[in-house]
Amino acid sequence: MKSSYFLLFLSACFLQVSCSSFSRSKQGNLAIKKSTKEKVSFEFSMEENAEDRIQYRSYTLKKTFVNSQISNEKTEIVEFLLRAKAKAVNPKSKIYQYELSTLQKDGFVDLKSLAFPELGEKILYTVDSNGKILTAGVHPNDSEYGIPFFFAPEGEVGIGETWVNEVEYNLSESGVPLRLELTSILKGVWECGLKTCAEIELSGRVLMNGDYGDTQYESEFVGRMLVGTKDSRVLWQEIRTGESLGSKNTELIVYSCIESKITSPFHIAVAKDFPLDCVPNTEDSLYVSSPFKDLQ
Repeated sequence: MKSSYFLLFLSACFLQVSCSSFSRSKQGNLAIKKSTKEKVSFEFSMEENAEDRIQYRSYTLKKTFVNSQISNEKTEIVEFLLRAKAKAVNPKSKIYQYELSTLQKDGFVDLKSLAFPELGEKILYTVDSNGKILTAGVHPNDSEYGIPFFFAPEGEVGIGETWVNEVEYNLSESGVPLRLELTSILKGVWECGLKTCAEIELSGRVLMNGDYGDTQYESEFVGRMLVGTKDSRVLWQEIRTGESLGSKNTELIVYSCIESKITSPFHIAVAKDFPLDCVPNTEDSLYVSSPFKDLQ
């Protein structure tokens, strides 16, 4: 199996449509202010001819240990721009199709290891009103490409409420079966320009299903995202992970962060002017602070 498919896939599991965070003292093109709402619900929707541009940055630090001594250290950084373009909208059945493609890329990381299309490639997704992925191009639904972009709660939730999701899938390259366990908390409700958006805190882990002898895999992650309540667009997000893959006397430790923001269309680009510049956590506990703490 290729270790690259153990690494980084976690950060991309729910990032494909929209992790530095907002500047703590600046505001973007559109005003973000605290909402009077204390409860929200979510629905996936899409308008005809809609087209979003989403900027991503991924930063990964890999350390290889042999007999508890570090033998190799590698840093990987890639920045890329995605386009999500509506291809078919059926309001009656609430089934939507959109095409995801990569327009620009700066870096040598294989975007397929992050479950994104490479330059020149496209993935046609079919999604229902709950955000469930019905098809993901030629990729199997039980692979990382079939993991929902955003795990919405059932019904209405209030600030401080928690919902839990679990999904099993197989890595498309290696076939290794994995289980994603995710806990989401509604941390706040905001008015983002003309739309209501929700700040959601994420935490969880990924485990291998089955017995792989001496091979051990451990992964944990934390994150935050800003999600539109009417269409489940991820306007901004940051995810941080810590992972280890070990076998006998060799261990690979990976720290990573991946962040994204919608840069167009303008009316939803609340984070357009903010840099993406996160640096992975290393020995400290994983944590993503709220980008809105100065607006409380």
